[in-house]
Amino acid sequence: YMARNMACLGAITAQDAIRAVLTTMRRHLVHARLQARACNSLNNLAMKEENRINIAAQGGIVQILRAMASHGQDGEVQANGCNALWNLAICSENRRKISKAGGVKIILRAMSTHMQDSALFGEGCGALWNLADHPPTRSLILMEGGIRVILSAMERHVYELMMLRLCCGALESLLNDHDLGRVTLLKRSGGIALVLSAMRANPNDEELQSACCGIMSSLAGGDLMNLDVPISFSTMIAQLGAIPLILVALDLHRSSTKVQGRGCSAICNLSYDGAVRTMLLEQGAREAVRAALVQNAADTVVFGTALLALSQLTTVHRMDPYARAA
Repeated sequence: YMARNMACLGAITAQDAIRAVLTTMRRHLVHARLQARACNSLNNLAMKEENRINIAAQGGIVQILRAMASHGQDGEVQANGCNALWNLAICSENRRKISKAGGVKIILRAMSTHMQDSALFGEGCGALWNLADHPPTRSLILMEGGIRVILSAMERHVYELMMLRLCCGALESLLNDHDLGRVTLLKRSGGIALVLSAMRANPNDEELQSACCGIMSSLAGGDLMNLDVPISFSTMIAQLGAIPLILVALDLHRSSTKVQGRGCSAICNLSYDGAVRTMLLEQGAREAVRAALVQNAADTVVFGTALLALSQLTTVHRMDPYARAA
């Protein structure tokens, strides 16, 4: 437990702590308590970038996954394993290694088996969030039913803010320019409504609002890709009450470049639908975007997104896929 003290990390790693932990895990695979504590130690060590690389190089990813596979019913092993993988997946090369070693299936199995444990589930979502930054792994998570698993937990734990924040962050990452993700979220009964419910219940949480605005932006952008869906993404989003929630987020988080950027991006993509654009204008979207322009004049990304959104709101045009907000 010395690894919890950041001042001791350098000394611990110098004494081959990583190798000692992994050797112990290999020798005592059947002991769940030991495996849980070892995963926790690796998680603490993985708070330092160089340790993330060293843990992976010494076979730590495979060993964590082996512990999780061997003790699937043990919540502590699963939680600590997911937490360690979450930290390790900060490193881009480790994302590929986790995926190649079967990590996606093991993480989703842990989340499905221990659905009642909101803390464990949040840690699993954190791992998926980082893993989804690797496009092939993102596709694998979607094919393995990752969105279904995440939405099932959001249904069960409607008041767990930390878990909801991580769930929405993972969903935003999974929907990043991936048609399968958009269609899955749309077709899953109540999926979009669950995201909006989390948004409505936690208006002051910057991280959650940012992620939810990002989800709405990505979904609305799907209308420009001619996907085979029964109703346009923008229409469904608007019908479920997303517009006022996005505008509230922009108003409450004026100093947050993340919320301002994603909120303006959502408005921009929604405005390609003529009927939805009318709704946006009637509910004050133009004024909200103008306020974002003024507030974020020094931030080139937010300013550019807001400028594009304002242009889409004030110009009658045909859909132009090259003008879609990021």
